[in-house]
Amino acid sequence: AKIGLHSGFRSYLFGKGDGSENKCETIMAEVFKLVEKHKGFNLYITGHSLGGALSTLFAFHLAALNDPRI
Repeated sequence: AKIGLHSGFRSYLFGKGDGSENKCETIMAEVFKLVEKHKGFNLYITGHSLGGALSTLFAFHLAALNDPRI
C-alpha cells in the first residue's frame, strides 16, 4: 500500500536525501541507547501540534522497522 506524506514533513524528519541532517536517525540512536539502558520500560512517543504530526510519523517508522529492541 502507498502512503502519502507531505514533502515538508518528510524532509524535516528524514532529510532531503542530499546528505542533510536526518533527524529520524539521530532520534533513533538516542531511543536505542535509552531502551538498552532501561530494559523492560515502555516507550511512548508523543508531541503537540507539529510535534504531534512528526511524532506520529516517527512512531509509525519505528514500528515498521519491527526491531526487537523496541
